[in-house]
Amino acid sequence: MNPKCILVRCVLVWVVCARACVRARGFHALSQLPDRVQGVTNFERALTIADDGNADAQNEYGILLTKRAQRILKQLRREGFDPAAVNHTPAAPAEPQPEADPSSAESSAQPEGELPIETEEEKEAARRAARCAELVARANRYFDAAEAKFVELYETSVWFGTINLACLAALRGREEETRRWLGVCRDQHDLAPEHLDDHDFDAYRDRAWFCELRAELVEQRLAQQREEEAQREAELRQHAEEIATVAGAVDGQAEA
Repeated sequence: MNPKCILVRCVLVWVVCARACVRARGFHALSQLPDRVQGVTNFERALTIADDGNADAQNEYGILLTKRAQRILKQLRREGFDPAAVNHTPAAPAEPQPEADPSSAESSAQPEGELPIETEEEKEAARRAARCAELVARANRYFDAAEAKFVELYETSVWFGTINLACLAALRGREEETRRWLGVCRDQHDLAPEHLDDHDFDAYRDRAWFCELRAELVEQRLAQQREEEAQREAELRQHAEEIATVAGAVDGQAEA
């Protein structure tokens, strides 16, 4: 048989098995995405597919959207832009300008019919500014869509919605928001020390509040382990006392 035909058949079998596994796990909405073997993942569809009540599927969509935004951040870096521009920073209100003197305006006005002279450097700067704005808008669109899906999970008391909101805020450079969501996760007893090892939090790893949070979680883990160990020792002592009681009763009957 032609080797190409064998390869095509193997790929088709892999695709069929992959789709069957996805459906078996309950991610039936994800099976609507194009096959990964085609090298294309339809992130746009994840923006529009309605919530089907499957928390795992919603989480997967949120993660896909986040990864797409991260790819755009990498593209920003490759093109020499600052990824921090993705942060939603409200523009400062424009200060009122004094009214211009009509006489000076007339003297500075260009002759009618002539266009302002624009240098090549200015054209390039304008082009790069427009490109940066385009990429930032695309990244924010995916980040906002992912956040909406994670918020839905949080509002339905799905624990990984909270930790994903913390990771998403960290990726967007929002320190206070990251700290707040991690605090919510801790208060819900859903935060473990290993969760803080995620690379999404690398930017805050040396912050005092982050180190304090890690130390608090580690101490809670150790306290829980000490409590469990004490409980096991108490159970062992109780079993030993019960055995001694039974053995004493048996010995007493034997002597009688």
